[in-house]
Order: sequence, then C-alpha cells, then structure tokens
Amino acid sequence: MKRKEYQRIKKIFQEAVEMTPDDRDAFLAEKCRSNDALRNELERLLESEDFQFLEEPAVAQVAEAVVEEEMENRSATDFFDSENNDQFGHFTIISKIGKGGMGEVYLAEDRKLNRKIALKLMPARLIPDKDRLKRFEQEAFAVSSLNHPYILTIHDIGEYNNAHYISTEFVEGETLGEFCASNKKLDLTKILDLVIQCASALSAAHEAGIIHRDIKPENIMVRSDGYIKILDFGVAKLTGKHRSTDIEEESTGRLKVNTPTGDVIGTGPYMSPEQAKGKEIDERTDIWSLGVVLYEMLSGEKPFKGESPTDTIAEIIHEPPIPINRYVSTLPSELEWLVTKTLRKDLDGRYQTARELQADLEKIKQKIQFENELERSGAPDREPDVPGEHPVLDGQASKDSSASEPMTGKTARTWLKAGNLLGRAKTRKIGVLVLFAVLLTAMTAAGYYFLFWSKNPVITDKDVILLIDFENKSGEEIFDGTLKQGLIIQLQQSPYLSIFPEKGVRETLKLMRISPDDPVTREIGTEICQRNGLKALIAGSIVRFDKKYSLTLEAVNSQTGQIIAITQSEADGKDRVLPALSEAATQMRQKLGESLTLIEKFDKPLGLATTSSLEALKAASMGVHQQNSGNRQEAIVLLKRAVEIDPEFANAYSLLGRMYDKSGQAEQARDAIKKAYELREKSSEIEKLLIEQAFHEYIFGDIHKSIDLLN
Repeated sequence: MKRKEYQRIKKIFQEAVEMTPDDRDAFLAEKCRSNDALRNELERLLESEDFQFLEEPAVAQVAEAVVEEEMENRSATDFFDSENNDQFGHFTIISKIGKGGMGEVYLAEDRKLNRKIALKLMPARLIPDKDRLKRFEQEAFAVSSLNHPYILTIHDIGEYNNAHYISTEFVEGETLGEFCASNKKLDLTKILDLVIQCASALSAAHEAGIIHRDIKPENIMVRSDGYIKILDFGVAKLTGKHRSTDIEEESTGRLKVNTPTGDVIGTGPYMSPEQAKGKEIDERTDIWSLGVVLYEMLSGEKPFKGESPTDTIAEIIHEPPIPINRYVSTLPSELEWLVTKTLRKDLDGRYQTARELQADLEKIKQKIQFENELERSGAPDREPDVPGEHPVLDGQASKDSSASEPMTGKTARTWLKAGNLLGRAKTRKIGVLVLFAVLLTAMTAAGYYFLFWSKNPVITDKDVILLIDFENKSGEEIFDGTLKQGLIIQLQQSPYLSIFPEKGVRETLKLMRISPDDPVTREIGTEICQRNGLKALIAGSIVRFDKKYSLTLEAVNSQTGQIIAITQSEADGKDRVLPALSEAATQMRQKLGESLTLIEKFDKPLGLATTSSLEALKAASMGVHQQNSGNRQEAIVLLKRAVEIDPEFANAYSLLGRMYDKSGQAEQARDAIKKAYELREKSSEIEKLLIEQAFHEYIFGDIHKSIDLLN
C-alpha cells in the first residue's frame, strides 16, 4: 500500500515537472483535490533545484507520510478482555504511556510477578505480515539475552487474544529530550557521562550482533539517579551471533545488514546517510545517530536543518554537517573533533566501534574533570608564566586548547598548582591524607597526560610538514588552488613551522609516477610524507551553507593517520573567506605548539600579508603553479593579471619581477621589483626580506647585501 502511494507521488511529480506553471496548477488541483498536504509537499519539491534526492528511499518514506492511507487500523484496546477491559492476559492495564510505529505502550501490572512493567502491543497492521512477526520475535529474543545496566530489560514476549506483545521493565524518568529541556544548563561532564553510558550500551549490543537503528533522544530514558536506559530495540537488526537470511559478511569480517528496497527504518534527523539511502548498514550507523544526539545536547541544535523533512534527508545524504562551533564556541577542540568524526559520511572515516568512541569520550571527560578540579582547588590567582599555556574558560578547555598539547603547557601548570597546594597544606597543617591526595592527583594527571597526549604528539620546530591541496566542497572554482596558496603564505610567516617546499612535492610525485599537476590528496600526501620522513600533513577543506562558508584545517600524523589538531572558522560571505582562513591558520599554529609570543609577532592577516582580493590571489596561485611547471610566459600573464586586479599586491610584483628576469626581460624585471619594494610593508616578514633581497641584487647589484638578507 505505502509503496504504491509513493509511486503515485513520484508519477505526479514527474508529470508536473515538465509542465508550464499554469498547466501545472490545474494538473495538481485535479490530482490532489482536497489533499492539501500532498499538494504542498509536491509544490515544495517542484520548487527545489535538485530533484534527484526524490529517488532516495528515506525521502520516499517522508513522502509516504503525507499520503492519507485508506487502511483501517484496529486499536490495541480491541485486544483487551471483553469482560474486564483493563485486563490483558495476566497483565492489568494502568494507563497508556506511549505510541509508535511499532505499537502502543501501556503501563501495566504483571499479576504473576507483582510488579509494574511496560507492555507493548503490536499494531494490527503488522499482524498479517508473518515474516515481519518472525523477525520481530527473533530480534526481541536476541535483545532479551543482553544483560546490561543501560539497556532496557525484556521480561517476556508472547501472544494473547491474537495480539503479540512484549513485556519490559518500566523505567521511571524522562526521555533524554525532556531531560535536556528541563536542564538547559547541563554541565559538560554530565553530557559526556550520559553519552558514555549510551556508547557503552551500544557497544554491548553491537558485540552481541544487534544494531539498534533508531537512536534518538526519545529512545533514551534518564532515570532520577542519572543512569540511562536505551529503549525500543523493536526495529533493531541482527548480525553476528544472530544471523539470518538478511545478513552477509564482508571479506573484512564486518557484518552488514541488507535492507529490502524502500524498507528504511529510523527517524529522519538521526538517520545515517547509508540508512537514509536504504543501503547496507552496520554498527557505524548507530555511531552516527549517537553523534547527532551528542551534537544536539552540546549545541541545542541539529547538525542538519532542512526546511522540511525531505530537505533534511537530502542534506544528510549530500551536505556536510553545520560546524558545531557556529552554535557553541567554548568546546574543547578534541570534543569538536570527536563530534566531527562521528558525523563523517565516509564510513571508514567514522568511529569504527562504539567502544572506540566510548574510550575517547572517557578521556575527554577525565581531562575536563581534572581541569575543573584544579580550578576549584584554590590555587593562587597569579601563577608563574608557563610556555605554551592556554587559557581555561568556565572550567572547560577553551576553543583554542589543543588536543596535542605539549608537556610544557597545562601539564606544567598542573605540577605548579600541585606544588602550591602542597605548600599551603603544610602551612595550614591540613594533614597527611590531604597531602597524599594532592600528590596522587598530580601523579595521576602527569600519567594521564603522558599516556593520552603522547598519542597525539605535537610538531616541534625541527619537524617539516606538508600542505596538501584543499578539498573544495563549495562548488566554486575560485577556491581551487587559491586557499592552499593563502595557507602557505600564512604559515610561512611562522619561525616555528617548516613547510615542505613545492619543488620537493613535485619531485616526489615524479618518483611516484604521478603527474605533478594532479591534486595532492590525503592518500598521496601521506606517501609523500613517508618517502621524505615528514612527520605530519595539513589538510584543508571549504564548504558552503547558503551564503556562509566553513573552513576546516586538520593536522594529521603521517605515520598513524591520527588527527593531531583541528581548527574551524566561518565566513559570512565570499569576501570574508581569506580572513577566516587567517583565523584558522593562527589557531592551528597555536595548537601545533607554537608560543603565543611568536604568533603575535609574526602573524599578519592574509589581507595585509598578500592581498584582500580572492580574484587576485587566484590569479597569483595559478601563476605560481605555471612557474613550478616551468611555463614562464604563462606565469607572467597570470601574475600581470593579479597585479591588475590588485595594484598593491607586493608578492605578485616580486614573483613577476623574477619571472621577467628568468625570461631575459631585464627592464620589466627591474620595474616590477621596484614596485614590490615600494609596497614591501604589505607583505609578510619573510616575503618582505625576499623583496628586499631581490631589490639589492637586481637594482643595485649588491650581492653581499643580498646574501646577508637571505641569511
């Protein structure tokens, strides 16, 4: 019935899309008649610029929801005893407490065991589907075998009066959504604690071969004692131990579930992309859904916000999530990264197991708790300056705190605070137990930082890093090559960081038998790093949300593939992209271990270090590419275009002068270098020195001065 109705919507849509607006109005009026919901949905789809997502199974499910079905549904009360209408077998019905697609739920008393239970009755429309009932019973038996404190306990399943039921423990409390609504200022550690419990429950379910498929706030109960219970495994799928014909095993050993075409289970905003498409799923679909729940708990918003349910599904499938720092700017950077990782569309880039996610959540929670304890410990208001120290805001790591912080940062401060506490404890004769507790805390902290942060080593001033090509997800060609060139200029200002030269990149690509003109992806960049003994690479990406742009920089350990640091920034328009890139690059320098003193001294924004014009920077970056390819005349044409767009672009004049010189055009070379020298204050410190060096060499022929400047 539902599939036919969806095909009806699709047929109407396909006919209407080919019509003129006048013909379309009359056509829709005839086809939809009094069904306003159907007409509104069709008109909204017809106004969209992207029709292909109508083919996605999850969107089909949304479309089905607006169709008025003719099927008669019997009420669950029809199954109650005719003489005593509050009786159902050995259960006494107390009240109705919920209703969902898989049945109605009642609070009841189990007269056999003399306890309150939750009783779920299957809806009448599912009873004729024998295969579905068989799977339901199989799945319920599997879940009942789980013995986990954070998973709802199933007491019994059975059939009475031609109705199928499940008896479960009754949980007194609130759904997670209700809990968050009534506790709007939840402590960050409490949020993490609740999500850690969820991850623990999912880990147990996944290891038992069960995928929930419908993780959302409404399916997570929070008891009055702070513990959670995951509910409603009624739409779960079985893998592993509970194999059925719906299961097949990949060569990797990962188990996947084959869902029939159009059989999409889940709740729109919390579905994973693969789930929304009706494709094979595994435990990583639950990790995505829990990531959406965590995002919502931290920010109060959802990561995908379409104007309609259909739009939301389309965004889940095709668009990146809205960066969480748009809503909350004080999250620890490692928590931002964790949320980002749970919501990666690429399955291999997502957390692979709930246990892995749980472990990272616990590490972040432990770090925050320790920092909060130090803030409450009464340490002196004024502390000795510690190199590399980052501020702490409201007891939480600030947005600028690093997931790869050196031992000389917060760890050093930990020892300073511990020492101060020891001195005060001795002075005030607090006692041996307090001294022991402080020492133990400090030792635990030191061990924790050593074990946890050592997995994310920072860059030292002796390391060389590779910048790979930006991933341009905006669809706008102007960013191709431009942002990488801007990032090179921004990071080359740092006396701390060493950037692997483009010449070395091109030579390595030749050895790898890859065209130097091909984009350097993460995979290619990793091999370049390994061939040249480089410790890390920096990858960048840009995405567009309406008129806004979001930029992300990630520093990646080239040996392990682990992310060392991540920064994000936003631009309120195309003209603000370069300032946003400057902001992200500055944050990255700090997270990689560079001191604030150096950053403040050598950190001109791109608009002052190069040009504020995207078009000029695009032309210059193309010119640099042609220069590196040995195409001097093409490089000259592009660099001339750059200075025509921005006549105060010092770097472009400098490069143009060098290209003229190598092409034997001495007069033009001198003119361009003179112009660059006049504008040298509008360049970075390193570029300023190169301009001065060229000026003394080409204009005055002073080789000694030129060499001194280079040195």
